[in-house]
Amino acid sequence: MGLDIHLEADKRMSMAHLADAVNAIGGVELDQNEQSLEARFESGLFLSGFYEVEDPAIRAQGLHDLAFTVATRGYLRIKGQAPEDADPLADVRVLMEQLAARCDACFLLSFQYESLMYLRDDAGLHVL
Repeated sequence: MGLDIHLEADKRMSMAHLADAVNAIGGVELDQNEQSLEARFESGLFLSGFYEVEDPAIRAQGLHDLAFTVATRGYLRIKGQAPEDADPLADVRVLMEQLAARCDACFLLSFQYESLMYLRDDAGLHVL
């Protein structure tokens, strides 16, 4: 069984921001260019991110009065059981904290596009 978690951010988040956040928490493998990124963590967490051409029709909206045009997307996958002494959800939490500290982008993280887990707005990072 696996968990699919989705990151959506405005144009202020770059692949360099994602890479900096991954490096800060110790992603084991990192492959990055200007448009995309892939990272694997010791906990079994996998991150795939990409910067897409800004499409004004693609918007993140929700109950928290946050609305922005999505320009950066990320896909986080937790597959199977984590290794001993590893916690992929803790890696997700630290990754969100590192992203919020490294860029001013509005972003959200949701479980299967249905349940909002984290929200970053002008007031800062919120755990939901």
